[in-house]
Amino acid sequence: MYTKAGCADTKLLFILTDGQISKEKFLVYINDMLSSGWIPELFNKEELDTVLGKVRQAAKSEGIPDTTDDLFKFFMDRVRRNLHIALGFSPIGP
Repeated sequence: MYTKAGCADTKLLFILTDGQISKEKFLVYINDMLSSGWIPELFNKEELDTVLGKVRQAAKSEGIPDTTDDLFKFFMDRVRRNLHIALGFSPIGP
């Protein structure tokens, strides 16, 4: 989802219900997505380099410098703009 939202500039909606959470640790990832937009260790070094390579041309056309930090910021700005999360939790239950 991050690759589609950030590289392909595609709008996405991630819908999650309480019944789909099998491990509570998954909520930590959702919290990371909601608070900062980034999930630490989502991509390894090689995958992140590939992702940044995919956004390089679009960033260059918008006048973004070709540095790792600037490309990552450009990528994350696109993710924040395009990836939306809808949580459907029931008030009944544990």
